[in-house]
Amino acid sequence: MKKGTLSFEFAAMFRDKRVRFGGYAALVTLASIVVVVIVNLIFQQLPAQVDMTKRRLFTLSDQTIDLIDSIENDVVMYALYTPGREDVHVIDVMKKYERASRLIHLEFVDPDREPVFLQKYAVDGLSLGSGTIVVESEDWFKVIPASDLYSVSTFQGQQRLMGFTAEQRFTNALLYVTSGVTPKIYVVEGHSEYTLDRLGVRQTIEKENYVAESLNLLTTPEVPADADIVLILSPEFDLAEREAEALLKYLENDGSAMFFFDFNSADLTRFNEVLGSFGVGIGPGIVMESDKSRLYSPDNPLWLAPKLMEHEITDPLITDGLTILMPTNLPVRTADIRKRNVVLEPLLQSSEKSWIRTALDNLSIQQIPSDESGPIDLVVAVSRQKVMMDDPEGFRIIVAGNAGFVGSIPYLGIVKSNVDLFLNGLAWLNKRSDSISLRSKSLFQFPLRIPGTMQLIYAGIFVIVIPLIILALGLVVWLRRRHL
Repeated sequence: MKKGTLSFEFAAMFRDKRVRFGGYAALVTLASIVVVVIVNLIFQQLPAQVDMTKRRLFTLSDQTIDLIDSIENDVVMYALYTPGREDVHVIDVMKKYERASRLIHLEFVDPDREPVFLQKYAVDGLSLGSGTIVVESEDWFKVIPASDLYSVSTFQGQQRLMGFTAEQRFTNALLYVTSGVTPKIYVVEGHSEYTLDRLGVRQTIEKENYVAESLNLLTTPEVPADADIVLILSPEFDLAEREAEALLKYLENDGSAMFFFDFNSADLTRFNEVLGSFGVGIGPGIVMESDKSRLYSPDNPLWLAPKLMEHEITDPLITDGLTILMPTNLPVRTADIRKRNVVLEPLLQSSEKSWIRTALDNLSIQQIPSDESGPIDLVVAVSRQKVMMDDPEGFRIIVAGNAGFVGSIPYLGIVKSNVDLFLNGLAWLNKRSDSISLRSKSLFQFPLRIPGTMQLIYAGIFVIVIPLIILALGLVVWLRRRHL
C-alpha cells in the first residue's frame, strides 16, 4: 500500500463522525480517570476526616476536648499490637487524641518483642496481650485491656457486639493519670442490701475510676471522711437510730448518696425520716401503668418503661433515644413544704394514665377508686441550690423506687440504658459532669423488617421499573447514534 493512500485513509477515518465522537468520549473518560486519581492522592495527604457514622463513633465529645485542653503535662498512649494486627477503629480514635493536643503522644509497642516494657505495667498479675492500651503520665498509668474497648452482650449463649467504648475508657484513663484522683464509693451493708457484685456492676464502676468498699454503720460510728458517694441498694429492713443519725450528719455536711429501694414489706420509717429532711420520701404503695407506650410488657401494668425527664443525668439518654426498663416500682414522694434551698428534680416519671395502688390486697389490674392518680415520680434528684455563685457545692441525693433494674432483668438480662442511668447518677453525685455523657457508643443495629406490601413494591421497582428505564435509555441512545 502506498504511503499517500494510507494517509488518505487515516484522514478519511477521522472525518467520520462516529470516530470523532468515539475519540472525544475516550479522551473525556481518560481525563476523568486522571482527575479522580489526582484528587484521591491529594485528599490522602490531608489530615482532615469526616465521621459519617450515625452515632459519631469516631468523634471526640466536648467533654473529652475540654479535658484534653486542661492537660498540662505530657501523656503517652502506648498501643500494644503485633505489627499488622492493629485494630484500625481503636487506633483511629487514639490518633484523634494525639492530634487534639501536642502533649499527647501515641506510641506502638510489639508485646512479643518488648517483655521488659510489659513488666512495668503487669501489676497484680495482669496480662498485657496484643490489643492492650496503656495510658501513662509522669506519675500514674492506667492499663486498658482490649476487651474493655467494646461492649459485648451474651444472649442464649451467643455474644453480640453492642457498643464501642474506646473514648469512654481513654478519657477516664486521662482523667486518672492527669489528676491521680480515684473517687471512693461506700456501699452500705447490714440490711440485706444488694452488693455491687450481685448487681453485676462492680467491674463497670471500677472502669469508671471509682473504688468501692463496704460500710456497716453499726460497727462504724460515722461515714468515713474520704467518702465521695454512699450507696444504699434495696435494703430489706430499716435503719437503726444510730445509722440514721450517721447518714443524716453525712448528708447535712454536703455529702452525696444514692437511695435505691425495691418493693417489699420492709418498714422504712427511719429511711423516710432521713430523706424527709430533704423533702423526699419513698412509698407506700406500688406504681401501676395503663399507657401501653409506657409498658414493655403490655399485659403487665407493673413493668414500666417510664418517661425520661430533662436533667443533666438523663439528657444523654434522651439524645440517644434510649429507654429505661423498670419492673415493679415504689413511688417516690416529694413534700410540698420543704427548705427553700432544696431542689427536687424528677428524672423518671410514669404517665398521666398511671396510679399508685395502696390497697395491695386488691389484685385488679384496672384503676380502682382508692388509687392515687399519676403522673408519679419514680426517680428524683435532690440537691442544694446555690444562693451565691461562689457558694460551695452542697449535698446531692438520688432516690429511686427501684434498685433491681440496675442488674439483670428477667428475660432481658442487663439493660445498657439502665446501667448508663446508674453511671450518670454516680457522676452527678460526684460532681463529675465531664463524664456524664461518656458512655459506650452503640454498635447494635436492629434487623431490617419490611412489610409484605412494601416488599412487593420494592421488588417491582428494582426488578421491573428500573430495568425498563435503563432499556429505554439505551434504546434512545442507540437510535440517536444510528443516525450519526
